[in-house]
Amino acid sequence: MALPADEVLQVSWIVANWRLKALALALTLALLGALAFSENPLEVQSVSAKVQYNLPSGNKLVLTQYQTTVTVPVVGLHDAVERYRATAAGVSLDLQKAHPGPNQTFYARPADVPSGVTLRSASVPITVSIEALQTADLDIEVQTPKVSPGIQVKTSAAVCGNDQGPCKVSVTSAASDLNDLTAYVLYDAPISTAATIETPSQRVLFQQRGRPVDLSQLNRFPAPSWTPPRVTVRIDTQGGTQTKTVPITPTITGIQACGFAIARVDYLPGQFVTVQGPADTVAKLNDVSTDPIDISGLNTNRTYTVALRAPEQVSITPKSAKITLTLNRAFNCAAPSPPPGTSPSPSPTASG
Repeated sequence: MALPADEVLQVSWIVANWRLKALALALTLALLGALAFSENPLEVQSVSAKVQYNLPSGNKLVLTQYQTTVTVPVVGLHDAVERYRATAAGVSLDLQKAHPGPNQTFYARPADVPSGVTLRSASVPITVSIEALQTADLDIEVQTPKVSPGIQVKTSAAVCGNDQGPCKVSVTSAASDLNDLTAYVLYDAPISTAATIETPSQRVLFQQRGRPVDLSQLNRFPAPSWTPPRVTVRIDTQGGTQTKTVPITPTITGIQACGFAIARVDYLPGQFVTVQGPADTVAKLNDVSTDPIDISGLNTNRTYTVALRAPEQVSITPKSAKITLTLNRAFNCAAPSPPPGTSPSPSPTASG
């Protein structure tokens, strides 16, 4: 049966010039392929790949010098290379048989390589330094740099959890990190009264040979760890400051002239002064003394300017005073006795 005219025309359109049409199709496919390749070209690059370190089970080692990334030469399509660059482990380093020592070279192998990427080297050299991993239990010192004058820290302790006594911090890191390492808590709030202070969640800090050290900033694998990271601080203080008014008591030395007596003592600006200092010291203070006032042979009124004296850590206001001594003649002294060995004049005798 003959085909309808319109179907014959369609078939003839397809069959006619088929070679030209096949060429056009091939060119179209080639153009699409070239466009796709331009967006995802083949690359030859050196990629900064992340390193995965595989330490022995029950690890007793710590890396003290190591690389987190290593340069790896690769060939691949752009998208695949970027996936490899972002992978968590571009190469893997097996340290199952490693031992402590400086500057050791091992060879890392490719790891987690996506399809479309080929590494141009089967292994990558990596140099590391390794130390023994150790743990130390350290006492925790409580530092109180802002204690007011007169206040004394009676006891201080770092307490862990519900414990009543002082606790220790357990630190795990390289052996060299633990040498001369000490732990402390810095309580830097002002302490100005006698009280019992309890403050939770105080951060445990460290110092080595007197210098602060931040263990979290040390380049170690695995990273240093310590527990507990925070403690409760308990501080008992005593003392305090006290202010009160006390009289001046002159310190008199020597003996005034014969027959004279001190009739009156006058003080300028006044006989009483203000003292301030540790409560336990000031509470026992009933007066303040002066520098020595020498009245040897004094036979007339005289004014002295003298410094006032008080125990250590006690301040005085004012710091000096003018003291006037008023003398009166109390009696007349007898004539002086003759020097030893001098015979008196002989008494007259009656003639016989």
